[in-house]
Amino acid sequence: MSAGHSSGPKIKPIYIIILIVVVFALSIYGHHHHMGKDFNIWGVIYATILYFFMHHVSPVSEGLAIGLAQYLALILILAGIFSFVYKNIHKAFLLASIKRNYKGHVVVFSLSKLGKNIANELLKNGYKVIIVDTHTDNHYAEPLQKKGAIVFTEHSIDKKVFGNANLGHAATCILADEDDNVNIGLASSITSYRKDNGDGSALKIMTHVQNNDNVDILKDYFDINNEDEHYDLETFNVSQMAAARIYDQYPLHEYLVEGEKDSEKALVIVGYTATTEKFLVENIVLSHFPELENIKIYLVDENAETHFHEFEFKYPFFREFVDIIPVKLRNATFFANFSWSKDVIEKLSRAKAAYIFGDNDSALINRATSFRQFLYSQTRSTTSVPILVCLPEDTGVLDLLNSTGGERAGGVTRTFSANLNINYFRLVSDTCTAQALIEQKALTDRQAKLVHYFYTIKYGFADILQQKMNVANAGQMTAKLADMMLALPEQHAKVDEVMIEQMVFSQLSQQTSVSVDTLKHHLSIEKVWNQLSSRKKDSNRYVARHVPAKVFALRRIGCWPLNKENISRYYPRLAPLEHKRWSAEKMIFNFKYGPYPENKEEKYLLKEVLKIHDQIIPYDRLTEEEKQKDLNIFLLLPLLNALN
Repeated sequence: MSAGHSSGPKIKPIYIIILIVVVFALSIYGHHHHMGKDFNIWGVIYATILYFFMHHVSPVSEGLAIGLAQYLALILILAGIFSFVYKNIHKAFLLASIKRNYKGHVVVFSLSKLGKNIANELLKNGYKVIIVDTHTDNHYAEPLQKKGAIVFTEHSIDKKVFGNANLGHAATCILADEDDNVNIGLASSITSYRKDNGDGSALKIMTHVQNNDNVDILKDYFDINNEDEHYDLETFNVSQMAAARIYDQYPLHEYLVEGEKDSEKALVIVGYTATTEKFLVENIVLSHFPELENIKIYLVDENAETHFHEFEFKYPFFREFVDIIPVKLRNATFFANFSWSKDVIEKLSRAKAAYIFGDNDSALINRATSFRQFLYSQTRSTTSVPILVCLPEDTGVLDLLNSTGGERAGGVTRTFSANLNINYFRLVSDTCTAQALIEQKALTDRQAKLVHYFYTIKYGFADILQQKMNVANAGQMTAKLADMMLALPEQHAKVDEVMIEQMVFSQLSQQTSVSVDTLKHHLSIEKVWNQLSSRKKDSNRYVARHVPAKVFALRRIGCWPLNKENISRYYPRLAPLEHKRWSAEKMIFNFKYGPYPENKEEKYLLKEVLKIHDQIIPYDRLTEEEKQKDLNIFLLLPLLNALN
């Protein structure tokens, strides 16, 4: 096992060999001088070997050379013993230090390239990081140790290793192996370990899974009946995370101009990769506006029709939410693409934003400038239509260009951004950051938890109070609580989870005589969140991530300032928008429409296992109660803003 900043004093093998040669040379020389004509080389070699075992050593001096040989042999023996003892003592002190000092830390399993990047970013941002890897010759380990990581190298990973990494007190665990099966197996072992050895908090388990079918299976069924609050499992892969990051940082609504209500809401995507597919999915779920018309996405690629049909095969319902128009790219430089119709050329040049994907850094940099040339020929502007380039980081060409760009110029990246409105997003480096993996997710999860808590108060607490605490009139209490929760932003400029829980528990305790501790045990924000399945957590995260688009939509239709009165006044235009977004999300999660039977067990089976939902219908066919649920999302916006 190798652990910590060092695994003991390291003696280079060449020095050991040199010392052994010196021992034999001194011994042979000394014996030859001492024995004279009785000298026997084979006997001397045998005697010298025994020096290393402290055998047949005479206390009487037999000459300086022989004495030096004996002492050097002793030094080698003691060095070996010290090295062995040091490793064990160092390991014991290291494990004790971890138990004492490592709480709320991050444990990364596997020093793959992805794991190395993640660990490096976490260390850069001041996180305590423990790394567990099964490859003894991994060349990423030593540089990370020098930066402050503790690295355990193990032949296999078991409960003892989990204990060494103090997994029971960790905050986040990242499984970054390149093999889905390894990560899935580890996730199963870690969830079992955390149940028996956790500190009471939920361990965030981020599991890298590349195969989409594996992702769907895990999200849908891994914790379908989850009532465990010891872990929060989330699958991720680089393409999916990058697409979400790009959407959140460069969303279409950011480029819509106030007052241009009649202009086409369109974006251009050049190139088709796994990240392109995920980015299209993000737009299906999140790009919705009060006018309720579909946004247009021009998919420009040399094999546009093929990729269009591939996407259609996977997501046959997409036409309900976005319009994808395949446009065949005739050459890599957009030169003489006048085989395109005039109408297509004009529409591409009037798009609100362009996103470029591909498999080669240099080719993408060239393609971005070529597309800017194409746009300039139509618009006479070097900055109209912002361009975002997603680099796969297959080379360091951009770093090289930036390093030679000159301090005053700020490098090529800044020049392109400031003067040509071309921005670069690195597929791995800008995705696998501490901010993206932990901090931004924590903020999104805070909002998502608050959304779920409100709906649980309004539609779920009454059953819990009646069944577990025998509380009468629970429905009236919880309806009042929901209204009080919505009113908090009117009373406080900033709101946090502690304030919300104190309000809920104090009100319920006064009206039910149930202790605050009992209420907190059953009804805390973390409690009700951790009981959700992975898929339901994702659903609430989408609601949180759509908040900026909703705020933009409210400004766009004149619903401002953001308060309950204005939101209620614009109700007819707002709720249909959320229902369309919700329907897109459910279809992406592979739900289908179907009516529910009266039997509760059959209804549960259809909804939670078979993924049938009776509300994937046009908004005007919903009941008034169901329409109110869509409006509630907008009523929550002031509270979500106050949380930030």
